[in-house]
Amino acid sequence: MGKNFKNIGWFGILFAVMGLLFLGLFTMSCGSGGYGSSGGGTDAPGAFSLTSPSPNDGASGVGTTPTFAWTASANALDYRVQVDTTGLFFNPVVNTTVGATTYSYTVTSGKLTMSTMYYWRIIAENAYGEAIAGPQTFTP
Repeated sequence: MGKNFKNIGWFGILFAVMGLLFLGLFTMSCGSGGYGSSGGGTDAPGAFSLTSPSPNDGASGVGTTPTFAWTASANALDYRVQVDTTGLFFNPVVNTTVGATTYSYTVTSGKLTMSTMYYWRIIAENAYGEAIAGPQTFTP
């Protein structure tokens, strides 16, 4: 053996080889696609947009049971609908999930208060990530 390996012994060499094998197997199991790349079902949801309440962001007089709508997001498995009194969404008054082929949600009665400004957003989700559309504001 060379001078550089004199003090590490066989255990050190074995440990180094095992580490390299682990890294090789780990990268093979993760695939070369990774998060957000193309490659057969391993993509995070794609971009999408909000379409209502209308006419646009900042709408007022929409009532306390507005219907939110959005366009489809490629690769989404579901959509999370969130409505909050702040744009931070720490404690949303609406926080519900709808299926991948549902592109609208109507807030149930009793959740919202008249003359209060709300923020809403939709989060497209799957196992590889999420895409967020919004927030936008409205006032019932």
